[in-house]
Amino acid sequence: MYKIRIILDTKEDVIRTILFDADINLENLHRNIAKSFGFKGQEMASFYRTDSEWTQGEEIPLFNMEESGEGISMETCILKDVLPKEEYERELQKYLASKSITEYTIIEKEKGIIPMTSYRFWKENSKNVLHIGTVGGWTKASTGYTFKNTSKKTKELIVFLKTENDFKNFRKKTRFWFYDLLMLDVLSTHNHLGSKLFSKLFQRNSLKNVFRFLDEETSFIEDLKIMLSMPPFRFVLALFKRVLNIKH
Repeated sequence: MYKIRIILDTKEDVIRTILFDADINLENLHRNIAKSFGFKGQEMASFYRTDSEWTQGEEIPLFNMEESGEGISMETCILKDVLPKEEYERELQKYLASKSITEYTIIEKEKGIIPMTSYRFWKENSKNVLHIGTVGGWTKASTGYTFKNTSKKTKELIVFLKTENDFKNFRKKTRFWFYDLLMLDVLSTHNHLGSKLFSKLFQRNSLKNVFRFLDEETSFIEDLKIMLSMPPFRFVLALFKRVLNIKH
């Protein structure tokens, strides 16, 4: 899965941030991008390979332009194949350099997909088997936070094991789980709003309170203050749909 930000270069920038499957071809990518801006997706277009300085390189046209039929086109190019991991590593190095961080040692590399889901993972537990970590639902659905959640869950598990022996009972659905559920409902239908929503969250609240909220350590009153700082319409609509069990 790739998160791609698209900027329409007009008098005032129009921005879309969209999640795309890594196996999508560039033709479908183009049509999805066009439709996100209200176009029909039938407009002529090209992608270009670039280097880290955005120097325009090889063209990837919408249609095969070679008479022999052997040229490349958007249909034959897969997103994950035109975004090599070396590009990501170079961008990370540039970012570190911009922060004057030049002396460091990489001791381990990790990559993957953040599982943004409120699936009831505890249903997969049995009396004697407990799934932990991401497969146990210990990753926070709306942010991908895992390490701190795992630390908390481990402490809860120790307390649980002192009095219980049936892992099917090791589950606790809190109000934060429901908050995440509403956020995912909003993003599932308005994914392009994701960056704007998180930006407003940090702009309108103190950094300390935001991180306490994301770490699920705030009181209900503090939760309300943070929620009231967000654009209400989408979340209220998602809440009503959940309460009325309306599919969307």
